[in-house]
Parts: sequence; C-alpha cells; structure tokens
Amino acid sequence: LLPFLALLFFCNVSIPRDCAVGLGRASQSLKDLLAENLNAVEDLKRSLESVGQLAEKDDDIVLLRYLLEFKDVPKAEEAYIKAQDFRKAHAHVFKMARENKPLPAAYKFQGTLPSGLWDQFDAKKGTLWINRVGFFHKSMTEQHLQKDLLEHILYHKERTFMLLDKLTRSCGYLVKGYTVLDFQGLNFFAKQPPAAVEASKISTT
Repeated sequence: LLPFLALLFFCNVSIPRDCAVGLGRASQSLKDLLAENLNAVEDLKRSLESVGQLAEKDDDIVLLRYLLEFKDVPKAEEAYIKAQDFRKAHAHVFKMARENKPLPAAYKFQGTLPSGLWDQFDAKKGTLWINRVGFFHKSMTEQHLQKDLLEHILYHKERTFMLLDKLTRSCGYLVKGYTVLDFQGLNFFAKQPPAAVEASKISTT
C-alpha cells in the first residue's frame, strides 16, 4: 500500500473458507461454533428475553458474536444491553444506514474525512477500513460538528457491519473486518476530532 505505520485491529471473527483466498481460514465453521456454544447461546437468549432486552432481529449468530468477544454469559449480556440502549438513543442513524439513505449532514464531511472502505480490497475476504488520522481537516475538531461527525462515523460502521454479516451468512464462516490506522503526517500534539475518539471507544466496549 503506502509507506506508513499501520496498526491492525481485529474483530472477534474468523475468515470464511471459500471467501478469503490468501487470508487463511478459520479452524471452525459457523455451524461448528454455534454447536459448540449452543448452551451459552441459549442461556444468553433466555436471560435477555427475561428482561425484555432481546431485539427481534437478533438471532443466534448475533448472540454468538457477543459470547466470543466477552467470553461468558453475564459479560455478553451486559455488553448486549449496553449496545441496545445505545442503538435506541441513535435509532435514526441506524435506520438510515439499514435503508441505505444518506444522513442529512453527510455533505459536511465530503472531502474532509480521510477515511473509508478501501474499494480495491476484495470484499469476499472481509472489509478493510483505512483511517488516515494524520490528515483530518482541522475544521473537524470544531465543537459544533461533533454530533454530526459521530453520527456520520456510526452510520458507516453500521454499513460495514451489514456487509460483514451478509458475508458471514453466505459463506458459513464469521467474516473479519480490518481497520488500518495510517499515522503518516500525524502531529502527536495536534487535536483529534472528539467524535472520532468517542466512536473508537464505542467500537471497543
């Protein structure tokens, strides 16, 4: 790619057998993972249903992702409920993403955000999001833009997850998403957009 310093952050997901030439494959299929974690998935489902927190659209595959990430039912349940509360608070963003409709403020970030999905990356291998943190336009740190910027980032994270979920279900293996942080040109004393920092924290909690 480019001569930059990059960090790769990996989701709790695996590479599909037939969909990831050159990237390797998981030792277990989605079917095997579901069978191996059947009891935990059922426990998590019952626990969420008992408190009225299980979203109708979320099936065993979604619950499996939480269990693989958070390792046990109580932690997975806590994370799931936290995620649902966040989704409800930003329901309009996720609705627009799922309907593939642009957010009203999307025009504000055209040409000012040096990040996005790399369209030359084979989508069958997963997704590759490149974030050139050293090239944020200085206007992106202005306070009045932070709400719209956060929603803009969340919108594209949801669109990316939708693609990963589609690939997972079609390939039979949990599909991995990659994020590359490009630090070329980064001034470590420069302020980063607060919304970008917040969105990063949301993705890892």
